[in-house]
Amino acid sequence: MRRARCRPGAVLALALAMTAGCSEAGGVRGPAAGPAAPATATSPVTTTSTPATATPTTANHDAVPDAGRGTAAASQRRTFVPTRIRLLSQGGAAVVQQVDTGADGDLELPEDPGVTGWWVSGALPGEVYGSVVLAGHIDSRDRGIGFFATLLDAAPGDRVELSGGGLRQVYVVRSNREVAKGALSTGTDIFDRSVPGRLVLLTCTGTFDPVTRHYDHNLVVTAAPVGAPTAG
Repeated sequence: MRRARCRPGAVLALALAMTAGCSEAGGVRGPAAGPAAPATATSPVTTTSTPATATPTTANHDAVPDAGRGTAAASQRRTFVPTRIRLLSQGGAAVVQQVDTGADGDLELPEDPGVTGWWVSGALPGEVYGSVVLAGHIDSRDRGIGFFATLLDAAPGDRVELSGGGLRQVYVVRSNREVAKGALSTGTDIFDRSVPGRLVLLTCTGTFDPVTRHYDHNLVVTAAPVGAPTAG
């Protein structure tokens, strides 16, 4: 069976832009090859930094702050490679595989529409800045409706969970919108690496052209993290 392939968009300053195009399998045209992914994003490992122990400056130990309290600094936050996604509000879960652009600049999503792809050159769950981008086919001529078809009904307030490496991160949906084909690279900041950490879920939607076998829009669901990753 021919593997579903997605063509890249252009690289923009400080952001990776994606031109949305959909194949007969309902795929999402992926980002262009850009800066190399961080080392932590290339293999399924969990990174944990242990806060340094504060040195008391007085003999009164009751006055020493508890190092375990407060909000962890960016270097102390736990991050992980996602291997599973759960739509807590709609129900359902799917496996997450790592995907990236190849030498030809194509982003290859999992062929099975029941499996999603995490873009390894983007952010990790738990990182303070950048978008954790997951994409998947909305359907397939051979396998039917895909897992991300459920995103059509996603609404603000819905919750999504990513998990992997013994950690989990919950997100709350902020927006669900359709973006015309080709507009992701010019009219959105989906791949902006300077934005506060967030989750972006991408698939295809709109009108399907039986001649070109392309959809004419992308569905973009954006969600904000609820706290930091936790064990579970």
